[in-house]
Amino acid sequence: MIRTIVAALSLSVAMTASSKTKLLEHILLQWRPTSALQLGTTQMTASTLTITLFTDGRDNKELIGENREDDTPKPVTTTDDVGTFVSKNWTCPVSVDSL
Repeated sequence: MIRTIVAALSLSVAMTASSKTKLLEHILLQWRPTSALQLGTTQMTASTLTITLFTDGRDNKELIGENREDDTPKPVTTTDDVGTFVSKNWTCPVSVDSL
């Protein structure tokens, strides 16, 4: 009797785990800098800094990585525009205020 209950419980746990939705698709990109950008105190009055827009030239623009923890790699995708995301978040730390 106990073996039947344990077997049924194990089977239900296994079925639930295998039926989970793919959590790595259509992830919203989030900016999380790991450290503050410190450029020093050098005076650069005669210098100009131009930051152009980042262009994403990849064929599959939704694919941003793969999870290879299991035997079968799982794609990690986003619906955000990666080029716009990088341009927006890179210009903030490298603004005139930080120079």
